Amino acid sequence: TFYPPTPAKDDDALRFGILGAANVAPYALINPARSQDLLDDPSIDVVYNPLPNGLHYEWTMKALKARKHVLLEKPSCNTAAETRRVFEYAREQGVVVLEAFHYRFHPAAHRLKEIVRSGELGKVLSLDGAMSIPRGLMSKDDIRFNYDLGGGAMMDMGTYPLSFIRFITDAEPSITSAHAIPATDPRVDAATFASLVLPEDVTASIECNLAAPPRYGFVPRMVRISMTVKCERGEVTLWNFGAPSLYHYISVKTYRYELEAFVNKLRGRVPHHWVEGDDSVAQMEAIEQVYAKSGLGTRPASTYV
Repeated sequence: TFYPPTPAKDDDALRFGILGAANVAPYALINPARSQDLLDDPSIDVVYNPLPNGLHYEWTMKALKARKHVLLEKPSCNTAAETRRVFEYAREQGVVVLEAFHYRFHPAAHRLKEIVRSGELGKVLSLDGAMSIPRGLMSKDDIRFNYDLGGGAMMDMGTYPLSFIRFITDAEPSITSAHAIPATDPRVDAATFASLVLPEDVTASIECNLAAPPRYGFVPRMVRISMTVKCERGEVTLWNFGAPSLYHYISVKTYRYELEAFVNKLRGRVPHHWVEGDDSVAQMEAIEQVYAKSGLGTRPASTYV
């Protein structure tokens, strides 16, 4: 339901504060003074940081300095070095930081991993992950196209398929090639396509696109959000892995028909899972590899010290 009942609050309930307005309002409306007031409020236990990418490091570090726990939107920071320092500082302060990859905690993602890791489809051969939307859904002045704020398709939509590939394989990829299609600002990628290799000769590909052009110049593109894992005896696809809480389904294609029953066995349960700091650092290192291969280079580091 869109309007669930308001639950009763316990006396010891955690009190959350939200930094900024994310995509609810233009960046110009974000009030740093109010954000600092939030951090100074002793009644706030946890801070949710959905600010533009380029502000993640500064305001997360400020929240940690105030000894607040932080739920940090992806990507964790603009660079792997910043991400590493965030988690080091959190440990020093005795508080928790979690990179907010919602799909990692959703039963659909874990079901896909169970299917793949069970071995019933045989050895994994390749993975293909995509998150792409048609041109025109985002305005040219969207913060995702702002270089100074850590903009770019790889920093936004690209984080999902890259993270999912790492999640499914439990391995760190090497980026063999990457091609970026620049936005109006040539430092920002409107789209990025990358090829990866993983242990045991597994290959993978990533497509992330904030402005997919029409086919043949006039046929509109559809939104594409999917992860396909090809194995020796079949393949399995999870549709809309990025936002499975809205809708999703798993499609199994194989020579063994009984495997189609996997879709019907999907259960809505809350899995026990966590994204460790080392995982978030490795994610940013992989993103930096993609940008290095594409020739665009790493997003600008924060000037906050």
